[in-house]
Amino acid sequence: ETSKDRHAGCQIYHSEFGFDKSAPSQEEIDFPLAYSVLAHNRFKQLLLTLSSVYELHNQFCISIPSNAEQSFIHLVHGLADCFPNIYVQQAGPISWASYEIMRVTYNCMGYLVKNQKWKYFQVQS
Repeated sequence: ETSKDRHAGCQIYHSEFGFDKSAPSQEEIDFPLAYSVLAHNRFKQLLLTLSSVYELHNQFCISIPSNAEQSFIHLVHGLADCFPNIYVQQAGPISWASYEIMRVTYNCMGYLVKNQKWKYFQVQS
């Protein structure tokens, strides 16, 4: 993948999925949010979910289990390359209703606490 291809992908995220919204209110800026997202498939659904809450002053940590398809993992890393406030955490294999879900959420929270300022934390999976 070339730099030109990556730039084109970033442009699509901004234009087609609404990552470029109107300016945030002062209240939104004063109360930045952090999100922990566990995603293992359905890239378009992930894009729609993120674009509905995305703001540049918020922080996002996306956990991807190692048992996700490689094409999905590649797409999520490409998305994160387009935004300075999206971090991708590669996790081990995760099965539904397992302890691993809590562990990766906790790990994302740990990353967000160390690296960014936010006032409220939300979990999405």
